Amino acid sequence: MPTKPHGRLVATGALLQELLESDPRYRRLWRRRVARDHSDLSQAAVAKVIEGYLWDSGERSDDVTDLARQLKDRVSRAFRGDRLSSETLGWFIAAFYMNEGDERRLWAAFAGRDDDTLSI
Repeated sequence: MPTKPHGRLVATGALLQELLESDPRYRRLWRRRVARDHSDLSQAAVAKVIEGYLWDSGERSDDVTDLARQLKDRVSRAFRGDRLSSETLGWFIAAFYMNEGDERRLWAAFAGRDDDTLSI
């Protein structure tokens, strides 16, 4: 049975956080961009990873100097499950080079499908 719209976003945000914190491949990418040394998932560092992807892919001009700040708000809303678009989810997946299984689980959560394989 599909979940309600807000519930699916909360589930997707929770799964995103879980993957970024627990998978060493993804954690390594954002940890390199942490301004202050702490072990918690850093929204600012995650935003910087996505910023780099958007600049490298040409989706955003590198003339936009406050892009990471703008993205930090999106990252925060995505993690909370307040708002998450398919575009933003695609950015997370591409920027962190997520593997096929993780990508499939994220899209399933985003679509609101109940799937026993959603959590790690």
